[in-house]
Amino acid sequence: MLALIPLIVSLVPELARLLGGDTAGKIASSVTSIFQQVAGTTDPARAEQVAKENPGIRAQLQIRLNELVVEMQRIELQSYQAQLADVASARAATVSLAQAGSPMVWGAPIISVIVTVGFFSLLLLLLMRGMAGIDPVGAQILNIAIGSLTTGFATVVSYWLGSSRGSQEKDVTVQRLQAATAAQAQSATSALKDVVASSVAAPAPVSLPIPPATVTAPDNFDKCLAVVFAQEGGFTNRADDPGGPTNFGITIATLSEWRNKPVSEDDVRNLTQNEAKEIYRVKYWNVARCYDLPAGLDLSVFDMGVNAGPMTSVKILQRVIGVTDDGSVGPLTLAAVNRSKTGDLVPKFAEARLDYYKTLPGWATYGNGWGNRVARVRAAALAMV
Repeated sequence: MLALIPLIVSLVPELARLLGGDTAGKIASSVTSIFQQVAGTTDPARAEQVAKENPGIRAQLQIRLNELVVEMQRIELQSYQAQLADVASARAATVSLAQAGSPMVWGAPIISVIVTVGFFSLLLLLLMRGMAGIDPVGAQILNIAIGSLTTGFATVVSYWLGSSRGSQEKDVTVQRLQAATAAQAQSATSALKDVVASSVAAPAPVSLPIPPATVTAPDNFDKCLAVVFAQEGGFTNRADDPGGPTNFGITIATLSEWRNKPVSEDDVRNLTQNEAKEIYRVKYWNVARCYDLPAGLDLSVFDMGVNAGPMTSVKILQRVIGVTDDGSVGPLTLAAVNRSKTGDLVPKFAEARLDYYKTLPGWATYGNGWGNRVARVRAAALAMV
C-alpha cells in the first residue's frame, strides 16, 4: 500500500490527507482492491504503466478513488460528530474522578502533554530542516505522521477548550469544510464519468444517469466456481493439450505465475482446491469484475474468462451489449448491462461465445467440446437468473 502512495496522490491528492486519519486501514484495503480490480495489479510500477498507457483505466481509477473519498468523508463527518459527544462525556468523567479524588484524573492531562509536545516538536523540526532531501514516499509517510499528530492535537484542544463559543464555531466551520470537500470529490467523479462517456463511441447514445452496479450475493462466487470446477475437472497431462500439466483448470504456466517461481508437474498435481479457488478469484473473477454483474451473467463471463482469458470474455460481453470492446468493465459497461434483461443477455453471450470459438484454428478438433461446455454453462447461468 505504501508503495502505491505516489501514484494515488497523483490521481486523487485528497486521499493523502485521509490516510492520516482513523479510516486509514479501511482506505488501504479499499485502494488495494480498486487497483487490483481496475488495473489488474497492485505492483506500483505496473499500475503506473497501465494507467499511463490506457487513459480509460486511469479515468476509472480516478472515478473509483474519488468515490472512495466521498465515502470516507461521510464516515469522517459521522466520526467527528461522535467525537464531540465523546469529548463532552470525557470531560464529565474527569470532573467525576476529580471529585472522587482518584489518581486516574491525571490520565487526560498526561496524554495531552505528550501529544502537544510531540506535535510542536515535529513542527519545530520541520521548520528547522524542512522537507529537502526526503524522497516522495518518505514525504508522504511524513505527511501521514503529521496528519495523525494534528488530529491528536486537535482532540486535545477540543477536550480542554471545546466548550468555548469560538471552539464551537470552529467545529461548525470544519464540518462545513469537510462537507465542501466531499462535494468537490463528488463533482470530480461526475466530471470524470462525463469525460469517459464522451470519449467512448457507442452505437446507442448514453444520456441517462449511470445506475449503480448490481452486486451479486456474497456467495455467488462459490456457486459459479463450482460450475467452473465441474467443467475443468481434476489433474490432466495430455499430449494434445498445449497447456501441459493442468489441475482444476489451472495450467503449469498459470501456477508458476501465481507463485512467482517455476513449478513442476508434481506441484500442479498437488495443487489444492483452496489455492485454485484463490487463483480464480484474483486472476479471473476480480479482473472481469464479475462481482458487479447480475447472477447468471457473472457465471457466463467468469467461465469464458477461465477458458479464453478475462479480457476476451469482457470484450465479448461488451459487443453483446453494444459498447466499445476495450476489455475493461467500467461505468458504461455496467450501465449497459443494467439496462438489459439478464435472461436475454445470457443466451446472447452464449451465442457470441460460440461464434468466437468458431474463429479459432482448433474448432475442427475441439469444437464439439467447446459447444457442449457453452450449452452446459448457459443452462446453469439461466438457472441462476
